[in-house]
Amino acid sequence: MNYQPCDNVERLKRNKKKIDILKLDEVHKLFSKNYRSVWGDKEIAYAANLLASITGMRIGEIVGLRGEFVYDNYIAVCGQYGSYGYQDWTITKENRSIPLMPEMIAVLRKLIKENGSGYFFHLLKEPCLPVPVMLLKNLRMPCRK
Repeated sequence: MNYQPCDNVERLKRNKKKIDILKLDEVHKLFSKNYRSVWGDKEIAYAANLLASITGMRIGEIVGLRGEFVYDNYIAVCGQYGSYGYQDWTITKENRSIPLMPEMIAVLRKLIKENGSGYFFHLLKEPCLPVPVMLLKNLRMPCRK
């Protein structure tokens, strides 16, 4: 063979962005006692971000969380909401219980009062189906400030 067959193949780009975790002052700013100074009236987005930061839950698990999965001191993660709707399994195919601080349980209890045992993280007046795209936009909202 007189030529290299891979010569005309375009090389893949390596533009990996550095991923950092939040610094302590950023965490205090995002989740201060006066959360409305950062989140405004986006209480659902605030609660979803707080839950994600405390638990490490995936976005589909958060969007799929319902009031019926909240107990006195933990939540049960046994499904996720994705492009095919609600699925009663997680990516790892394992249900798990995540212990939570009383403050986070209080935030979730407030959402239960408003939404009943339905989905927490929706942006509609009625707690019917979650709206992941709208939630994702609101999850990123503080980053734009």
